[in-house]
Amino acid sequence: HLGNLLYGPLERAVGSPKRTIIGGVLVMIGLLLLLALGPALGLTPTIVLLVLFCLCTPFYPVLGAHCRKFVPLSRAGRAIACVNLMGLTMVFAMQTLSGWMIEIGTMLGAASAALGYRMVFVCVALILAIAVSGYVRVRDAPR
Repeated sequence: HLGNLLYGPLERAVGSPKRTIIGGVLVMIGLLLLLALGPALGLTPTIVLLVLFCLCTPFYPVLGAHCRKFVPLSRAGRAIACVNLMGLTMVFAMQTLSGWMIEIGTMLGAASAALGYRMVFVCVALILAIAVSGYVRVRDAPR
């Protein structure tokens, strides 16, 4: 995944895992809100936005490394396991919620099928905004 290769050098260039993650999440939120415009975008711009979104998503290794800096080495495994558990729990919850939203949009008719996807984009953007608003309160870790 190309995004994984970009986040390491980006974090070193920015000099802060926290700012790197916040920047990536803010770009993701913006892209999701653009995608929520739906069919008005057209196919090619939608594909470009989705590819850009995919480039921004793999900030998880930087987040794990940032979290690891707050615990002693003897507790690092537990801390990373907790971060992974929370991440996987959210993936499960979001997949379930997304399925329900898309199903609701589809039940409203063929003209509203895209509505489900638009609801998913807005919902994920909202959840990311809530998560990043909590994350901004976390202190930055030294390199």
